[in-house]
Amino acid sequence: MKLKRTFHAVGQGAFYSECFQDESGEKVIVYDCGTVSSKNYLFKAIDDFAKGRESIDILFVSHFHEDHVNGISELLGRCEARKMVVPFMPLATFVEQYVFNIIDSGTVANSANEFIVDYYLKEDDRIIKIPPFEYEGGDLEEGIPYSNIKNYQAKVTQKLGDFWEYIPFNIKDNRANAFLGGFKIDYPDLYAAFVKMNKDGIDIVNAYFSTKAKIKEMETYYKRFFPNLNESSMAVVSKPIKNLCQKEASCLYTGDYHFRVLRLCRQLRYYYSAQWDEIGTMQVAHHGASNDNPKSIFDRKRDCVICYGIGNRYGHPGVKTIENIIDSKSQPRCVTQFCNYSQSVVF
Repeated sequence: MKLKRTFHAVGQGAFYSECFQDESGEKVIVYDCGTVSSKNYLFKAIDDFAKGRESIDILFVSHFHEDHVNGISELLGRCEARKMVVPFMPLATFVEQYVFNIIDSGTVANSANEFIVDYYLKEDDRIIKIPPFEYEGGDLEEGIPYSNIKNYQAKVTQKLGDFWEYIPFNIKDNRANAFLGGFKIDYPDLYAAFVKMNKDGIDIVNAYFSTKAKIKEMETYYKRFFPNLNESSMAVVSKPIKNLCQKEASCLYTGDYHFRVLRLCRQLRYYYSAQWDEIGTMQVAHHGASNDNPKSIFDRKRDCVICYGIGNRYGHPGVKTIENIIDSKSQPRCVTQFCNYSQSVVF
């Protein structure tokens, strides 16, 4: 069997795929699909990926920001997803994500929130929601009438046959709880609309933010809780089930994981402790932002793939991130709107 792993050239975004091929056919997974660079790059990458391909076995979504999801509808128009694995959002995270996407885009008509409504809230047995690590075996939202937890599953390892598996890891963002506490008091009608978790509730929210003045007001309020306008996301380890000759064939996909927070960094390392030393490739978090990539993450030699848009307004990747990668004897692999990066593993 042959594995081809590709970090696609989409610029300031994320689109990663793994394709397994043998005499019996093909199995395919995708992790994220979006960009805030020109969509021409994204559509070209989707065209190249979808050519001659009708389906995706598993589609993983790290989190619900434009640069990670705004190409998924286009992708699913070409290739049907047999299964979609997304992070379960407790009410606090759901409200924070939806409000952030309005602020970030300046409009309620943004593709990230359209994705949330069209897919996350959809009753579909193919959509699996992975809860935050802290909620495994615990109560999700005690005292809150928040019932849209269809297909909620903890510790779900996704398998491709008997040869490969994917281990997702979602984390709770405690800042969202503080935001929700204030939001419930200061915007009770909006809070009640969000709790409905249906189209009627979302319509009420969208109507409230129909003017630029209301969006600006919420941005000022939001920044009291989230000065960096960023959150963590669901990571996934891709690994062989059986031992291979290629010991370091495993890959860690991080999305925009919040490694800057020591608690979150430690919990991810703990969760993946059994796999950590055999991870041969790491997708560098948050497009290489220095404050999300501390030296402690780069503790051994790996292929470190940094996906960013040349000329992006954030200054990604950070110089410190590159230095940390090189100091660990790792190889930085830069993926931009002009070049992708592929790996092949035969087993």
